[in-house]
Amino acid sequence: MTPLGRLTLAARIQNGEGVVPAYPLRIYDQYALVFITRGEGVYRDIHQKRIPLVAGDAIFVFPSFPHSYGPNPGTHWDELYFVFDGPAFAMLHQIGLIDPSRPIAPRQPDDRWLAKFTAFAARLRPGSRDDDALQVARLHALLTEMLLALSTPTDTSHPDDWLQAAQLLLEADLSQDLDPAEVARKVGVGYELFRKRFTQSLGVSPARYRARRRIEAACEMLKFTQMTSAQIADALGYGDEFYFSKRFKAEMGQGPREFRQSKPTPALRATLCKPTPALRAPPPADGKGL
Repeated sequence: MTPLGRLTLAARIQNGEGVVPAYPLRIYDQYALVFITRGEGVYRDIHQKRIPLVAGDAIFVFPSFPHSYGPNPGTHWDELYFVFDGPAFAMLHQIGLIDPSRPIAPRQPDDRWLAKFTAFAARLRPGSRDDDALQVARLHALLTEMLLALSTPTDTSHPDDWLQAAQLLLEADLSQDLDPAEVARKVGVGYELFRKRFTQSLGVSPARYRARRRIEAACEMLKFTQMTSAQIADALGYGDEFYFSKRFKAEMGQGPREFRQSKPTPALRATLCKPTPALRAPPPADGKGL
């Protein structure tokens, strides 16, 4: 188990039968994402949902939630599936980006998400704890990207949902450059208003928020893996080891090597080496959303 969680299994099934037997409903102990890559069938759960499935649809499986799925009678289908659990994925559940009331992500016209997850699966390889940590981080980033793309601002029921969505976008795929104006576009507001409201709500600008998340991720990698500074710089998009060390020292007051060798105080760990609970989306001071 890495600090984010773990990817337990990723595999393909050809000519599969889904969950057998279909009744009684199955209870699974982890999260899973199942893409139907060929065939048609149906999903059922304890809420008496009966949802038709076609190739390209994705099924979300939740821990301890009774469900069943499978191809139409007398037929088979193909699957690509991922099994995972841990704090990062539980957080997506807790804030409602994934929810048992919405167990199916429908096929997109260009099959973009199936293509992206297929490419992700092709790059997976068993290896060290460091490899596992990077694979979990990439899965979480890809899953978050898909969930946010499939949601729309009009679906939200709370005035600060835009803020949680923006935080997730700013925390996703830290290896890549990200323009905060693109985040504003994805949450459906103009950039100047977005930047103003974000800063009012969290006390930091969107760009600063993402920079802090990179440093926090670097702290976790230094604490829990044997990755070199060069590997961490590459994984977090710093470009080179020198620039990473410079930015890390500016934030932490010591370089990556000194940080790894030191024993940070509990207060330092709480504020700099993991996401800060206080930054988790209190509503704006005036109580208004965007």
